[in-house]
Amino acid sequence: MHFKVKSVVSLFRDYQGLVTYITMAGLAALINFLSVMLLIRWMPIEEYGVLALALSLQGLLTPLLAAGASRLVAISFNDDSVEKYAEFKSIYISLSYRIFLLSLVLIFVVCAFLDLSYIYLLVAFYALFRHIIALESVEYVMERRALKFGLFNIGTVAFSLVLTYLVFIVLPASALTRLSILILTDLIFLVMRYRRKFSLLLSFNGNKEEAIRILRYGAPLLATSLPAWIFNGGDKLIVGNILDSSQLAIYAAGFSIGSVVVTFNSSMSNSIQPEIYKELKSDKLSALRITKYHLKKYGVVSLVFGLSMAIAFSALSELILPSEYIAAKYIVYIFCVSSCIRTFYAVISTVTDYFGLNILRLKSTVLSAAFTAILMTVTVNYFGISGAAISIGLGYLLMAAFLWIGLASFSKRNFSA
Repeated sequence: MHFKVKSVVSLFRDYQGLVTYITMAGLAALINFLSVMLLIRWMPIEEYGVLALALSLQGLLTPLLAAGASRLVAISFNDDSVEKYAEFKSIYISLSYRIFLLSLVLIFVVCAFLDLSYIYLLVAFYALFRHIIALESVEYVMERRALKFGLFNIGTVAFSLVLTYLVFIVLPASALTRLSILILTDLIFLVMRYRRKFSLLLSFNGNKEEAIRILRYGAPLLATSLPAWIFNGGDKLIVGNILDSSQLAIYAAGFSIGSVVVTFNSSMSNSIQPEIYKELKSDKLSALRITKYHLKKYGVVSLVFGLSMAIAFSALSELILPSEYIAAKYIVYIFCVSSCIRTFYAVISTVTDYFGLNILRLKSTVLSAAFTAILMTVTVNYFGISGAAISIGLGYLLMAAFLWIGLASFSKRNFSA
């Protein structure tokens, strides 16, 4: 009896952080869903397509501003002393500022040369704020402060939803208006997150040796930014080029609604990362066993959740989607069903990043992205926007397979008796 009670308590503690993350992520996803419903009803369909392209650029710029070294934050927090980590963070933020200024100049030149909208300059600011907020979020994750992490996320999306509703009453419901609201919201919550250490954002640490170390770590991962963009932004560029802007808007709407499942997977990743890092720190020799355990543990949970969301949405899609967006439901179904594939990738990549297998990450991302881009170009021509969603799922599966093969080879070389 004592053993059973102890097992139940252990199981509860094991899943307590995950439950908190999922609960908070569920609330944030609900608010995001309401935001999508507001946008697709109030914004002209072409403007929603423009917004989708702008936000896809943010998906490319954010890892660029992070110098490809975002994973190094969790590793430094886990392994270094408090003083050393604080210095690392200061140097990292200073490095991001320099990259931001270079990016801003480059975007301005490109927009002027190609006669593009200068709305893309605002995307650079949005990407910078997203990156700096993410740095603080890593600390919440590593310290297992799931409640604080969730409350900030919920507050951010809720504030932007309310502000969007109020502004759209008096101003045109345009991509520029929505993007400006997102930037303002992030700025407000960034100040709130750093209120007790705001000087960190204003200090410019020019430690060249540490900056070079960060760049060296992130260089292979930074090189993956463009290929990886196929999975979280480049798909919209392909859809927009092959099909028209209205089809792009429909695809983007389905992608945004399907991101409820992606949010769920991100929440699991937040729970997984500190747990895996702790286990690997104490027992590196069991890397494959640890990876297999978490693949089984979280893969089943992700699959059940994805299927449940697909069934629930199929019953409600006709009620909640405007008639011009009804085709978006098929994108949602595909993302829900393929959700467990993203979980496989998240678990394996967490382990490979811990061991610094960045070249492996680079090779697997480049090969998988090339496969996905080619497959997407073909399938979109034949199957429309559904082809893009299917291609992304298969691309993640291929990338997870490459990482697993590489991790197994690395373990055999370094940890075999």
